Amino acid sequence: MIESEIHRVMGSAFKTSASDPLFDSFQRMKSVLSLSGIPSLHPGKTLEEIAEALTEKVSKDTPYTRERARQLMKEGFERLSDWTNSNSTIKKEIPSLINAVFVIEKIAPCSVDKLSKQLKSEKIVKSKMADIDSLFALLDRFCVEHDFVITRFKGVSFVTRSEERHIPRDLHSQAVKHVIREGACSTVQLQTLVPKQVSQEKNPMLFKAEVLRNTEFVHDVIVSTHEDIVFLDSESEWFFFEDAGRNRLVTNIKKVFSVKPQISRVDLITAVDKGLKLGQFNNRSVPDDILISLAVLIGHCNVSMKNGSVAKLKSRKEFNTAECLSEAEKLIYDALHNNGSSNMEQLKESLERENESLSPAVLAQRLTHSPVISIKGRGIYEAIA
Repeated sequence: MIESEIHRVMGSAFKTSASDPLFDSFQRMKSVLSLSGIPSLHPGKTLEEIAEALTEKVSKDTPYTRERARQLMKEGFERLSDWTNSNSTIKKEIPSLINAVFVIEKIAPCSVDKLSKQLKSEKIVKSKMADIDSLFALLDRFCVEHDFVITRFKGVSFVTRSEERHIPRDLHSQAVKHVIREGACSTVQLQTLVPKQVSQEKNPMLFKAEVLRNTEFVHDVIVSTHEDIVFLDSESEWFFFEDAGRNRLVTNIKKVFSVKPQISRVDLITAVDKGLKLGQFNNRSVPDDILISLAVLIGHCNVSMKNGSVAKLKSRKEFNTAECLSEAEKLIYDALHNNGSSNMEQLKESLERENESLSPAVLAQRLTHSPVISIKGRGIYEAIA
């Protein structure tokens, strides 16, 4: 029934005389729709095959491209939409489907929830398109050309281009890895990390993926796919995962709080950077303000403000020194704490008196990189307290 109705509508929509300036254009539109599977409602030729057929039929000197075939298909559907009469079954489907594709092209990539709200706000969703799954089923049924798919990841649905369907998974994976390695991450960093560390290796075509320029989409993916996300700034750009496993930045913050619950902003940053083994050419990716926000969160801190920024922190959460520090680190810290400032030889003697000994390499490494041990002058060390 619907096939014969589409035949009738197409006959009316593209009916024109040979002398009409639009005759050639209408014929090309009609040819494209017919080749694509309209009115049979079965999958027809691909855009590449349609372009080849048009080139063979119309002009071998000026080959038709896939993009030109797509444009003709869209123009053809628009023409069908205008010419559908009030009794036509297809009128209930085609115009809304075409409008839906326009909306998808405008806002995708996005979450299915966002797309659904946008379609409802523009009064495009009809009874037969009650949800996005139904919409895509109708798009495919009527062979309406589109490059979008529904991608599901961690129970959340997104609308992306078919070749970018793995982007939500890669965004989440890189976010977790970066938070573990650096302590926190931002949406801007993710937009750089994914094409650099994932897409260029797996699919060079995605190295400059437009999807990653959509900051709102990147943000939505991370928020919706990770339950334990905590934002560290008012702009909701920098975030932290409470369940991200061993986090180097968090580990060093806990070490400092375990021996010095009350500390100034400057001393905390200095101690943490020492623990991260940062040198002149190895900068921390997390800004100072975000580091302090993370420390306040980890330690449930009370803060003292000065000139609009945090000056001092007091951790209200107790951290067990034995759990936070390594065995060697605790031995060195206790020796320095009990005996005061010492050089390496004095420290060795202190450890030997306690029947403890560490290899020179381990001792040097802990003295140089532990956040709970400060360097006071050349070769002199002391425990922070």
